[in-house]
Formats: sequence, C-alpha cells, structure tokens
Amino acid sequence: MGSFNKWIRGEKSFSAQEQADHQLKKSISSSLSLNLKHLSKLFSGIPELITRTFPLKNGKEAALIYMEGLVDKTVINIDILRPLLFKEWNEDDFWESSVTIGNIKKVQQWADIEQSLLHGKSILFINGQLTALELDTQSAPKRSIEEPTTETSIKSSHEGFNEVASDSLALIRRYIPNRELKVKEFTVGERATSKVFLLYLADITNEDVVQEMACRIESIKVDAILTTGELEGFVEDNSYTLFPQLSITERPDTTAHHILDGRIAVVVDRSPGVLIGPMTFQLFFRR
Repeated sequence: MGSFNKWIRGEKSFSAQEQADHQLKKSISSSLSLNLKHLSKLFSGIPELITRTFPLKNGKEAALIYMEGLVDKTVINIDILRPLLFKEWNEDDFWESSVTIGNIKKVQQWADIEQSLLHGKSILFINGQLTALELDTQSAPKRSIEEPTTETSIKSSHEGFNEVASDSLALIRRYIPNRELKVKEFTVGERATSKVFLLYLADITNEDVVQEMACRIESIKVDAILTTGELEGFVEDNSYTLFPQLSITERPDTTAHHILDGRIAVVVDRSPGVLIGPMTFQLFFRR
C-alpha cells in the first residue's frame, strides 16, 4: 500500500467549475425523467439523496426528492405523500391545495433546488410541469446532541457526534451544505457487519488520498469493527509512531474544518468518533 505521507490539496480546474456553475443557472425541464437524470448527475456520490417516485390521482408521475438525515420523515409521509396519493384536487389550484404544510415555494432554477435540498427542504417534481415545489421539511438529528466531554470549547459549537451514523452524516452536511461533499459507503466485518462512510470534498481533496483510504477500508478482513479506534488500527501506516497521521474527533465543527481543508473523514456506525486524516505534526497543536 501507499502512504499518507505525501498529499496535496487538489483543486478542480476552472473550466470544470465554470461548467458546473453554468448548469446550475439553467431551469428545470417539463420532463420528469430528464429532471431525475440531471439530479442524479448533479448529486453523484451523495447516497443521502432520496428519490421517491409515485403516480398522482390524475395519472401523472411525480417524484419527491430529499436528503436523508436532514428532513422530518413524519412530515413527508403524513403531510406530503398521503394527500398527494389520496386527496382529490383540481389542476388549477394544485400548488395551493395538494399538500398540507406551510412555507411552500415554487422553484425553477437548479441552483435554488440544489441549495434547498442541501438545507433540508424537499422538492416535488411533476411530469409536464416547468415548476417544482419546495417544501419545508427540515429536521434536526433525532437524538439529543451533546458536547463531547473530552473536547469542550467555549468558542465553538456545543454539538457532538452520537453513535448513529446517519445523524453524524447529517451534522457534517449541515456544516458543509455543498454537493461537492461526497460520501463513499462500505460494509466491514465478517460476523458482525458495520457501515463505514468516507467523506471528502471532491473538488479540493487529493483523489489519491481518497482512493488510498478506500482501498485500505475495503481490504479489512476481520470479524467485526465496533469502534473508530479499531478501524484506525487497520488503516494507519504505523500504529507506533510518535506523530500519528490520523486523528479521532467527536466534534462536527472540527470535522468540517478538516474536510474544508482538503482532508478526509471516516464515520463508523455505532461509534461517536470520526477519523480524520492525513494529519501533520502542526495540526495537533491547532485550536
């Protein structure tokens, strides 16, 4: 295997970024299938994006799009999907009478749709419509989020990760609501499996570092990985070095800072610690 000793913060070329920005300035299509294809491309590498397609009472196809972990599922199922599937409504006043929640807004630009999804809103597309519906479905993570006792700070957020991976992913995405934040998912363990998630910003993180960590995670052959510390022992270069190249934190703001600096983060389900790397000697003294 390679080493994390050498890594360079990558940068997306200007032309590629310019092309992505140009796509966001466009309006949605009246074709549901084309809109879903565009969404899939726009949010590639983001498994939290959920697409639920269903027929309306008038026979038209519709799709509800949202980000897992950022929305209130009760609101979606009771106040949105139920009336859409079973309520009688007129074509003329569909936008006003089809769902039973407040703060409904019409959207047409992909840039608005992207930001809405990344901030916990849901988007409703209907085949044949040139306008989509933005629905206020935002929700905080389910469990009480407390500050880690080992990483207290009076200058920073008082939030900490818990043992639920989806909550941890949602907390990180709240700090970095950007579609370039990608997530790779792995299953580790022969007897007791655990979900492991690798997070990084695709436009600034060195792809070699991402691939190296992914390779190391995939090569783990063990009965079970129960904690982030156990995973660290399998993926680090030298567990006996005085200057470790990986670090564990329970703070989402700290994790976000490292990701924004071009590092990678690894979340292990059922463990509150998040693995950060590659680290340098100076970073262990940064506050």
